[in-house]
Amino acid sequence: MFDAAVTRMEKKMGLNRRDFEDLLKRLEVSLRQVDGYADPGASAHTRGIVHTLLDLHGYALERLFKLVEATGAAGKAALEACRRDDTVSGLLLLHGLHPMDYEARVRQALDDVRPVLYERGSSVDLMHADAGVVRLRLNGSFNSCPSSVNMQQSIEEAIFADAPETTRIEVEYNQSPVANEPASPQPIGPKRAGLPVLMS
Repeated sequence: MFDAAVTRMEKKMGLNRRDFEDLLKRLEVSLRQVDGYADPGASAHTRGIVHTLLDLHGYALERLFKLVEATGAAGKAALEACRRDDTVSGLLLLHGLHPMDYEARVRQALDDVRPVLYERGSSVDLMHADAGVVRLRLNGSFNSCPSSVNMQQSIEEAIFADAPETTRIEVEYNQSPVANEPASPQPIGPKRAGLPVLMS
């Protein structure tokens, strides 16, 4: 019910995910320009203003979520819909308010892609997820063919969508025709563009 209401509101207001990502890119460009100020004091002052605004928004969001949660089952359902929304979820991560920890969000991402992997006779196991580093074990027919590459990209994109602070994904392969040799983790791609990083 809440998802449908959000969709109706987005259509009414003309909002979409691409618009949101464009705004984030504009913000990131602006912050990089601030770093290029000739006067270090002006740069620090501008970043201080940004941090103060974020702190205010974060405080207000936290209060809002507590008030909504206090309304009972309906409020919790609304918060769950917010958590599943890509845009709201990203803002919650930015303010440190997301209810799920890093590993839980990585596991959620893998759960989203598992049905597709199973259809192709493959699976994925999470071996490690901490401090922005994810280590996976891919089981089944993963090779250099286009379909396998697409499956790996789907896994990567799902992780970056639910855990945008991920900086590295390492993979070890477990293919039945291969002898039992120790698998060495291999990175499968750089981090995608995500929320801007604000350095203090």
